[in-house]
Amino acid sequence: MTSLPSNYGPEECIAEMLCPTLETEKSNDELTEHLSKFPVGCYFVSACDGDKLKSSIQALQANREVPLAICADVEKSARCFSESAADFPSPMAMGAAHSPELICEMARSCALESRSLGVNWTLAPVVDLNLNFLNAVTNTRALGDNPERTCELLRPWIRTLQEYGLAATAKHFPGDGIDDRDQHLCTSVNSLPMEDWETTYGRIWRQVIDDGVMSIMPGHISLPAWQGFDEDVAECLPATLDKRLLTDLLRNRLGFQGVIISDAAVMVGLSSRAPEDEQIVKFVEAGGDVYLFADSLKDRERLLRAFRSGRISEERLRESASRVLAMKKKLGLFENPFGRPPSADEKAAANSAAMSAARQSLTLLKNKAHFPLNPQKVKRVLTVTLRYANESRKPDDLTRFDEALRSRGIQVDHLINPSHYDIKTKAPAYDVVFMNYYVTQHMKIGTMRLIEHIPFTYWRSFAADHTCVCHTTFGTPYIEYDLPFIDNLLCAYGPEEPMQEVAVEAWFGEFKPTATCPVTLPKVAIQPFRAYR
Repeated sequence: MTSLPSNYGPEECIAEMLCPTLETEKSNDELTEHLSKFPVGCYFVSACDGDKLKSSIQALQANREVPLAICADVEKSARCFSESAADFPSPMAMGAAHSPELICEMARSCALESRSLGVNWTLAPVVDLNLNFLNAVTNTRALGDNPERTCELLRPWIRTLQEYGLAATAKHFPGDGIDDRDQHLCTSVNSLPMEDWETTYGRIWRQVIDDGVMSIMPGHISLPAWQGFDEDVAECLPATLDKRLLTDLLRNRLGFQGVIISDAAVMVGLSSRAPEDEQIVKFVEAGGDVYLFADSLKDRERLLRAFRSGRISEERLRESASRVLAMKKKLGLFENPFGRPPSADEKAAANSAAMSAARQSLTLLKNKAHFPLNPQKVKRVLTVTLRYANESRKPDDLTRFDEALRSRGIQVDHLINPSHYDIKTKAPAYDVVFMNYYVTQHMKIGTMRLIEHIPFTYWRSFAADHTCVCHTTFGTPYIEYDLPFIDNLLCAYGPEEPMQEVAVEAWFGEFKPTATCPVTLPKVAIQPFRAYR
């Protein structure tokens, strides 16, 4: 256990355990003033301008005896902070490519870009197995559904991140991808018997711990087979609040002694299971160290009250603070909380690796007609983006796909979520209609199924009449389950710009996709009747 500075009492220890969101829209003076009034040891940063982020972190790190840990969801690329960062494909795409070398390039790029801005801790990788195609949290954030293949890629991923100074976080313990529900909305359940858990998720957790992952994030997920609630799983607490999972299983049985950081405190999978005043206290009692999205005033007071009442001991607080400081020392933050920027050669290598990963991961899931296209017969095309109509989340449209078509001398018109009337009246004028499905995580909380207008627009409009319709999914690979009538399907696993470019290359026969999908695709089957009581 790392020794604490001599001036560290309970209040200083509690500060190390708080991780609020860094409000980069505020001035540096406002940020430093707030930190002086309400000390914390960690901050979470979301997508923002990299220059402003670096300026904010520089101001906060200045003249600190103990540096701040700055974490972010850098799951595959630092483009959330810098447009010049390499745009690597999704983890599931990397699973399809199945190249440890490309995983290393992705991790190196993430680490160098992040550390140069002052971000020193990534809440990645997702080590879950996407065993249930209805799960809305894992999907393309997972490498696949095979534990052996997942382990083969996690080892170089974690090793490279930490070798280049970015603490890795394996998530979401005890393992997501089983339930069809979303812990943003409820406590979800890993329903595997322990013998099955041990050969799947347990195998992965043991490996990442043996490989020295610096932190682990428990999800708002229960494991009834371990917790002893087989008959009434609704009674099971999420891992974030249960000592049997965090201390008995993760700490004692699996041997993890690094930092345990909670999943987001605002998610209903946690917030519905304890009163607000109790949530951080129960997390710490369960064995957690850092509380994500903490309130730097209220959560500090909640832990202080628990300490003063004797509910949480000073020794327990010192354990968590020591783990956080040990991670900061391993990362070299006391010497320099920032890292060097990637060189021009390193950036070029990362961009080249991202394009290679795109080509090696693109997967032809269905080919009964039209693939590949004859470029001599394609002069005018209509591209249609179909995605969730969610005003709170406005992802970029698939513009690079259109640019790649135009660069080949093709006239391109574009529609996004068109009405059935618009597409039905316009489609006949085009040689090809590209139907591009853009459905990824968190665009609509609780599901990644094709709902509302997405299949309805297509089927009602022109499915049986147009001579050439080409389908590409820039997200979930499970599209065909909801669209069994389509006769071709190319899977890009995400909307990244390299994936858009290579999808066009593949449609025009410029290269042949050879990847195998890293998850088992669902089939419609006769199910035995089960009476519900």
